[in-house]
Amino acid sequence: MTTVLDVTANEYRVRQDADGRLYADRHGQPWRSLTGDGLVCALAHEIERLRDVEQTANEATAYIKALWRNNLLPSPMSEELFKRLTRT
Repeated sequence: MTTVLDVTANEYRVRQDADGRLYADRHGQPWRSLTGDGLVCALAHEIERLRDVEQTANEATAYIKALWRNNLLPSPMSEELFKRLTRT
C-alpha cells in the first residue's frame, strides 16, 4: 500500500511505498527518490499531524458556533469571547 501526501495543490506530492521508501512527484510525474531522507519523512509526518490538529480545531469551532447560535452556552460567554474563540 502506498501512502500519499499532497504538499501543494497539484504541484508536489510525497509518496511512501509499502517498503517505506519515499518518492517525490512534481506536477503529477515521478520526480525523485527521497529514500533515506529523514528530514522529508519527518516533515511529511508533521504536515499530517498539523492537518489533523487543524481539522479537530475546525470541528470544535463549528460545535461552539452551533452551541452559541442555539443559546446553549453558559451566560458568561460574552459575544467578545465568542468572536475570539471562533476567529477565522
